[in-house]
Amino acid sequence: MTTRDYKSDCIIFDDSYEGYSAKNFTLPEIYEKHISTILVPSGMIENRLERMSIDILSDYEKSGVQSVYVICILKGGFKFASDLFKALQEYSFTRRNYIKVSIDFVAASTYVVSSNDIL
Repeated sequence: MTTRDYKSDCIIFDDSYEGYSAKNFTLPEIYEKHISTILVPSGMIENRLERMSIDILSDYEKSGVQSVYVICILKGGFKFASDLFKALQEYSFTRRNYIKVSIDFVAASTYVVSSNDIL
C-alpha cells in the first residue's frame, strides 16, 4: 500500500471548538428546547464517509486488492458500518478495477472471566 499522511487527512476539533448554533439547523420540534449546539452536522459526516470510501478504495486498488471486507462489531457500529459499506459499494463500481465489497458482523461481549469464575 502507498504511504499516506493520515493525520493530514483528519478533521480535528480543538478543545475550544464550540460547534454551530442549533438555530442554523432544522430540528424536530421535540428536541428544539434541549439542543443548543450542533458539534458535527450530518452532512459533514456523510461527506467525510464518502471521502474515506474513495481513499480506502484508491489505496487498495493501487495494491491490487480485489475484495474488501467491512467487519462491524455489533451493536454500536452498525449504522456507521452500513453507511461505509454502502459508500464503498457505490464507489467500487466507478473504479478502473472493480473491487468486491462485503460486510459481516461480530458480536462482542464485555463480560470478563476471572480465574475465580467457574465455567
